[in-house]
Amino acid sequence: RGSEAGAIDVGRLERLVELARELKETHWRLSEGDQGLGRARYSVVVAAGSVAHWAGAFPNNPFQVPVAMDQTGEAAQMAAGLLQGQITVAIQGIGLLHRARREMGEQKGEGVGVSEALTWGRLSPEERAHCPPLFLVGSESELGGRGFAQVAWLLSSALPVKILVLSELDLGLERRVPKGSHLLTSCADPVTDLGLMALAQRHAYVAQTSIADPGHYRETLREALAFSGPALIRVHAPSPGRHGFPVEDTRVQARLALESRAFPLFRYHPQHAGVFGKRITLAGNPDPRASWVGEGTGEPLTPLTWMLTEQRFSSHFHTLGDDDPAPMPVTEWLALDPAARAGRTPVLTLAAGEDSIRLVVSLAAAEQVGRLAHAWRTLQELAGLVTPFTEQIQQEVEQQVAAAHQAELESRQQGHEAQLQALRAGLQAEIAGQIRERLLNLAGYRGGGLGA
Repeated sequence: RGSEAGAIDVGRLERLVELARELKETHWRLSEGDQGLGRARYSVVVAAGSVAHWAGAFPNNPFQVPVAMDQTGEAAQMAAGLLQGQITVAIQGIGLLHRARREMGEQKGEGVGVSEALTWGRLSPEERAHCPPLFLVGSESELGGRGFAQVAWLLSSALPVKILVLSELDLGLERRVPKGSHLLTSCADPVTDLGLMALAQRHAYVAQTSIADPGHYRETLREALAFSGPALIRVHAPSPGRHGFPVEDTRVQARLALESRAFPLFRYHPQHAGVFGKRITLAGNPDPRASWVGEGTGEPLTPLTWMLTEQRFSSHFHTLGDDDPAPMPVTEWLALDPAARAGRTPVLTLAAGEDSIRLVVSLAAAEQVGRLAHAWRTLQELAGLVTPFTEQIQQEVEQQVAAAHQAELESRQQGHEAQLQALRAGLQAEIAGQIRERLLNLAGYRGGGLGA
């Protein structure tokens, strides 16, 4: 120390020197690092399964960001652990900035132990934006079904995890169905509606998108990345080789899946204004208020039309024969109660020039079409486009208006009757006065006296 006027706070000076060293090291790690690339903008966890088969094959995956390949079936837990580690490192850097501001007098508080007090929940939106997200990529079979419990935990957290689910839309129907067994049910494994299940986690960004609509696809990715919390993006991933259609028809197949309601589009943004349903948009779907595209114009476009164009579903269709009982259109069959469907054959009619071909649809495929129709109807109801309460509300409003109108009529009628009674009483009094006056005149009275 020198004199009192020029005293040097050695302890603070040491803290400043150490803080400057840590800030310099943090800046080097973020801007350069051991590889000269600096901090990665994001990281990736690839779930086991079909995605890992091609993503884990070098050199076809020239990743330029940290990637972890899961082989245990616990990809969501791995993603959560890695993301927690990333956030811890990011918070340490942010804590250094807090300490620096405090030491320079720009922020109140103690300068020791700041980074230990910081948590993800206490960071400002600007600070959260500096924490790189983690992408969890996997197939629907791996991240849906039994694996959804782990995914739901991630979606209910506030962590910046972006879950990309690649859906092949197998519908549980890709096992062979022998001809003539159209009344047999399939689906040994339950089929889940991952998009709808994710919507239950109301604080996460959730969307279904497809390469069939590039604009919707870009907007979905933009919103998901800009959202600071978790996001789940379900993408239709058609595969010519596995699904059985020409490579050049990939976009066509994706579009047909969209238009047939096999894979409808939607986006849910938890930060948009309004209540839950107002935050859901079905933009991008053709005729979003209708059950099926082309409804009311003959045979509507259903997922069966899309399924017919993919070889993997071929065993679920065969030409209608004489031994197929009580054939009826699939849409009418679906409208029946389950008990009433027994002994009836769901049939799809296809135009073939001037003639038509009638194909029997397996019960398993028809039931999956019903499930897809129910999922689409649920989206319509959630978004407020179509709801079973609309007619009820309309009836209640009509009843209220009718009741109010009737009350007004009764009130006016009572008023008119009172006016009529008053008018009648006045007329009766006037007539009685005139009769009295005439009688007095006839009796010889004038002006209250006797006449001549």
